[in-house]
Amino acid sequence: MNVLKRAMRRLPLLRGPSAQVNIQDAPMAWSPDGGGTRVETKVDHVARIGRSVLASGWSSSSGVGLGLSVGGSPIDCIVFRVERPDVNRYLGQSSDVRLGWVLLAVDAPMGEVSLQCLGAGGAPVRTAALHIGHGTISRDASVQFEPALATLKQRNLLDDAEIGRLASASLTVVSTNGLGSGALDDARCSSVTGGAVVSGWLVTASGVDAWLEDSNGRRFDLDEAYRGERSDIEAALPVSFRHRAQAAGFLARLDGIAPDERIKLVVSDGDKEERLSELTCVDWALELDAASRWLMSYPTNLNALAERIRRIDLPLLAPMIEAVHDRWQELDVSVAQVGMPPAAPRASLIIPLYGRFDFVEHQLSEFARDAALLAHVEVIYVIDDLNLVQRMASEAHVLHGLYKVPFKWVWGGANRGFSGANNLGAAHASSDLLVFLNSDAFPVEAGWVQLMVDALDSNPGVGAVGARLLFPDGSLQHAGMEFRARDDLGIVVNAHPMMGLDPALDTRDGLVQVAAVTGACLAISRADFDAVGGWDTGYLIGDFEDSDLCMKLTRAGKVIGYLPSVTLVHLERQSFKLLGDGDFRTRVVIFNAVRHQTRWPDLLAANRMAMERADG
Repeated sequence: MNVLKRAMRRLPLLRGPSAQVNIQDAPMAWSPDGGGTRVETKVDHVARIGRSVLASGWSSSSGVGLGLSVGGSPIDCIVFRVERPDVNRYLGQSSDVRLGWVLLAVDAPMGEVSLQCLGAGGAPVRTAALHIGHGTISRDASVQFEPALATLKQRNLLDDAEIGRLASASLTVVSTNGLGSGALDDARCSSVTGGAVVSGWLVTASGVDAWLEDSNGRRFDLDEAYRGERSDIEAALPVSFRHRAQAAGFLARLDGIAPDERIKLVVSDGDKEERLSELTCVDWALELDAASRWLMSYPTNLNALAERIRRIDLPLLAPMIEAVHDRWQELDVSVAQVGMPPAAPRASLIIPLYGRFDFVEHQLSEFARDAALLAHVEVIYVIDDLNLVQRMASEAHVLHGLYKVPFKWVWGGANRGFSGANNLGAAHASSDLLVFLNSDAFPVEAGWVQLMVDALDSNPGVGAVGARLLFPDGSLQHAGMEFRARDDLGIVVNAHPMMGLDPALDTRDGLVQVAAVTGACLAISRADFDAVGGWDTGYLIGDFEDSDLCMKLTRAGKVIGYLPSVTLVHLERQSFKLLGDGDFRTRVVIFNAVRHQTRWPDLLAANRMAMERADG
């Protein structure tokens, strides 16, 4: 372990994530002048009504500048200064100082909305992401939004259906014929794919049918909609309907919907038919991030989420993901070579780079100590982050001058994700043997690439070879993967047996057959890579791409190997694990697990049976 200790001393210092305050849960402190002036700002409510975004809250100083942005770009908004006597009393300020505010962006594009705290010159000095909830807007929010709502109504931008989202009015949408009660909360679609999703709530009397209807009169049954609890509805409904309100909320997927179509919620008992609610469908276009975040924020118990994703999210997002990736073919690709690479490299080392640039120097310092790598391996960095392109362009020659490691760098014109970046690197690789490496993985000893490609060459039945990976504390992180059922969530996850244990407990030697290996360090022949179509790009953000590649190789008759004689230290992204809580990343993992199961049900079932036999 002396070699490991030396390697650990050369690793970059881990930086913890910057402290993030949820400004909707607690006040955020900031300084408009960058100096000693301290202001606290709190957001109480945020909502999207039609094309407009509304936010209300307070600041400890009435003179500060505030604004909104979508996707990092400022948007035009109106600022209303309002009285907040509760805040004045709390802060001990005079009652004539207006500390409350309401922001109204009349025409806000889709995307992640943030509050911008502005400095004296109008430039943002602090930004806080905002969460826009689903469903009925509370009475308290409706009261705070009053000046903005009045403006929207004055401009004829607030119709009766949109007023129906406000708690002061929405629960009066009860059928005059006693058929039921309900309202549409939101309707979103993609003009590129035609897929749409509609959320709302509905409670009907016995024997009453209900459906959604588009502008052309097409009906969409709610039988396949996800139904969930809406405690706010149950508490506010007339007593005669409350016993039917246990699953009042719904999320429905529609096909063939165009932007600006009117979606109606209709009920009928066969004799009478009545429209309860109506909304205009807002276009997502190909805003995949906005669409996925909207869906993942829809309230759903985790034990029901996998089934909802199968029925709603996956059919809706999969065509959007594919359409986004189809556009990569139209992008210009930049390629630059620094230094003289090996004339006939035995292997091409492909490293996607996203977020942190400092890992490059630490990897190059390790590669510089490896004579076999310098002589026989082509190094390729794939830039997958627009923010790193200029830095690589300006520092590549400096890094080569310091470490004398030749490398090629490629920029594909967009963030393509882990799989997309790997595929782009493979397309620009010269060797018949490919080694994929994460930018935060660092070899412990020289000669590691040669050992991995030797294992491939001497075992023609092996499709992929993975390495032993250690955590920075020296404990095992990866020694091959297996698949474990999470019956509480209805999914199968990638599991790492022996994770966290002393590497000495892994006594296996030579090339070991396993179910799958991680993509953080994986070797594969060009022939096998091309035969199975490379890395699959259909997963959302990340995760499961490596096991998917192993599944494709297994389907093609290959086996997967784990080589414990090759050791690297991997600074794995701890935040992307399945933690069991309801945050966005956890829900993305469940989404990807559902897609993984949909693609490989037979292989996962066979693996589970084999594990059960092995466990006795």
